[in-house]
Amino acid sequence: MRKILSILLMIGALAIGIGSGQQKDRTEVDLQAAIRMETVEGDLKGAIEAYKKIAEAGNRAVAAKALIRMGQCYEKLGDAESRKAYERVVREFADQKEAVEQARALLAANGRGRQPETGIIEQQKWVLPAGRTTQMFQTQMRHVSADGRYIPYQTLYSLWLHDLATGEDRKVIAAQTGESLDSPELSPDGKQIAYTRYTRKDGFSYSDYELRVADIDGSRMRVLINNKERWLWPKAWSPDAKRILILMQNTGTGYSLALASVADGSVQVLTEQDDLSNGCFSPDGKYVVTYRGSSTSGGSVKRVPAGLKLIPVDGSGEIPLFESSAVNWAPFWTPDGRKILFLSDRSGTIDLWSIRVSGGRAEAEPELVKREAGSIDADPIGFTRDGLFYYKTSTFQSDIYAAELDPTTGRVISKPARVNQRFVGSIGHLVQWSPDGQFLVYTRISRRELGYAVWKVISIIVRSERTGEEREIFPAPAFHPIEPNHGLQWFPDGRSLLATDLAKRRIVRQIDVQTGQTKMFLDLSGSDKDVYLPTLSHDGKALFYLQSAAGKDRLMRRNMESGEERELYQPTGLELDDLALSPDGRQLAFTLNNYDKNVYSLMIMPAEGGEPRELLRSKLYINDISWTRDGRHVLMARDSESGPPQLWSVSIDGGESQLSGLTLTSGGFEVSVHPDGRRIAFYGSQEPHEEVWVIKNLLSTPKTSR
Repeated sequence: MRKILSILLMIGALAIGIGSGQQKDRTEVDLQAAIRMETVEGDLKGAIEAYKKIAEAGNRAVAAKALIRMGQCYEKLGDAESRKAYERVVREFADQKEAVEQARALLAANGRGRQPETGIIEQQKWVLPAGRTTQMFQTQMRHVSADGRYIPYQTLYSLWLHDLATGEDRKVIAAQTGESLDSPELSPDGKQIAYTRYTRKDGFSYSDYELRVADIDGSRMRVLINNKERWLWPKAWSPDAKRILILMQNTGTGYSLALASVADGSVQVLTEQDDLSNGCFSPDGKYVVTYRGSSTSGGSVKRVPAGLKLIPVDGSGEIPLFESSAVNWAPFWTPDGRKILFLSDRSGTIDLWSIRVSGGRAEAEPELVKREAGSIDADPIGFTRDGLFYYKTSTFQSDIYAAELDPTTGRVISKPARVNQRFVGSIGHLVQWSPDGQFLVYTRISRRELGYAVWKVISIIVRSERTGEEREIFPAPAFHPIEPNHGLQWFPDGRSLLATDLAKRRIVRQIDVQTGQTKMFLDLSGSDKDVYLPTLSHDGKALFYLQSAAGKDRLMRRNMESGEERELYQPTGLELDDLALSPDGRQLAFTLNNYDKNVYSLMIMPAEGGEPRELLRSKLYINDISWTRDGRHVLMARDSESGPPQLWSVSIDGGESQLSGLTLTSGGFEVSVHPDGRRIAFYGSQEPHEEVWVIKNLLSTPKTSR
């Protein structure tokens, strides 16, 4: 659960088509040749003819792909035949689920060019390739190139370029073992790319941060800045390409905005305040516009109410553009330098606003540009030189499902069915059955309130198994808005819930399910150690939990009557994760993660202490563990080589792990086994659907002052 990807996105495996292995290989070779004809040679009509032949070749998986590509070629030519290609995939290839989903999305987008009365025209430009594994739930897209040709983005350990002209996605730089790449930014001439490279150590410890610059094809890489201990990210190039705006971690707390010289890597700090976030250069390069944000660990920024500021690059004092009690963020200078566009909630909804500037000063009050702009992500992709404005949207759906389970083998024996009837698509982690099996608890979430790729718990839902009634505890107490997926458990009497307050990370609270009232259960706020995954003993007299401090993890047992705390286990150089108590209360199961070597272990040990025993060692990530009711098997979600995670079962007596017959389209499981041992409930999510849109005529539309 503490893995960066708490929601795992899949690379869907299309079913193998009919025909021999030789025919399959030939068809796939033909498909790759057609794609090269389309993207490299730019011969769209020739590619269409090639795709038509492939679509009739008999390999259904490849045929569906070919029809999708053919439809996209027609779209680039402005030909309405694109809809027929997508419709054929939906109509004739129902067994190719990923292709059908993509075709449906393209059909919806195909008719979504829209032109409101204001004159603003919005058109979809790109649907992110399905199944691309991403960091932090979404693709980390950066700013569009000035000529409107490329959008750089990062996926897990790689930097990519999407070519808006050809539709090609090209991997530019791949990380080496033990390192990560982050925050790609293209130079104004589109010939260079700046990015961050850093080393992953044990667990989530990082070091050796580097600001790098390379040619757009990944060649001629050079290191501008090397810092052993402090994060740094490129945010924008100056218009003359001589400097790069960076966000840099301070020696104490917070972050600074600074300029890094492309020539020699020297650094000019613009501000040492830790409340200024991402910035954007003015077209003349004299100013950086920025907004106020509260920095969090890992470089995320939580928006806070404040106006926008200008920072002169000559080192003179900051210039407030306007004061505001609303939240204002994501500022972008228009190409002519006369206005700054930004998002704001000043009207009660998220709208797009602008403010006229001249000589480093505001000329007037902010003006409304576009209402209801909440679909625009927290950091738009930006302007091109000719005034086109690009932004990204994403959708995410998650629900709770239930299925029948063979209690002796841990195998799923029925098709999962959605449990929640309310808030469909907006249900989060923390699913748990009550001790008597009469109630199921889970959470309702929102992903838009923070403006970046995290969610917030809105309420707790308690569902009656007998009546199906879903009762809401609102607002949800004791949850950190960014990381809600740690520790929600029923007390033995079934009247209250245990929850970790991750806002403080050292407090465990008790929530009454009838009244919603919350009281302190365990207060370790005076400690320097964080608490994760608190797990009550079945009699409620002991609490097991993971404790972390200074990069070291420990498995602890606490006597709730005496307050005595005892260490049960401390690994060396490995991360402890997940924790599950056996039905008889005698054994604990947990996982050990060695991220550097990609080795993940499932362990069990006596709940009273003793030597842990390894049940399973895997090169694939393991999480969301639980026990069958007879205590003979441990269930676990486990990554697959080329697709979504699957549910596995392993006997405590050893032996090979067995597939339980359950695969999700995306996301983790977090399985809860019913007290009767014959059903499971689990969290499931659909793969985020991400699109890039462009707004035309934005700068010429009439404005309304406010």
